[in-house]
Amino acid sequence: MADQWYAIVDSNGVLISTGTVIASQEELNLNRYHAIPIAGNPSGLIWDIDTQSFVYPPIPNTILPKVQFIQRFTAQEFAGIRASTDDQVQFFVYQLDNSTLIEPQAPQVQEPLAYLVQVGLLTQERADVIGAN
Repeated sequence: MADQWYAIVDSNGVLISTGTVIASQEELNLNRYHAIPIAGNPSGLIWDIDTQSFVYPPIPNTILPKVQFIQRFTAQEFAGIRASTDDQVQFFVYQLDNSTLIEPQAPQVQEPLAYLVQVGLLTQERADVIGAN
């Protein structure tokens, strides 16, 4: 049988430690700590003070070299965007031309992609793929 793991937290829910061996209830009470049973070794997880549990850390947003981001478009899509005379589309093209790194999940990318869908230069499905993390 596997050892029981515990999270030791203070009265504010701040994580103090984890382990399979805990202090006596008297020592926990003296320090205003309490032990929360957890499913197993929480290595690689982070403590969520609000839920009083371990969770997977958030996935960081991808940052791509400009050329790698542009390669998410088909040649036809990109040519259509470049050929557009719409001011908002041209502003997006200008920003791409003058960037070296692109964060697809950033509002500065997501909003123009939504606009490209609105004006018919991309489908929503393609915008979702292009703007994915």
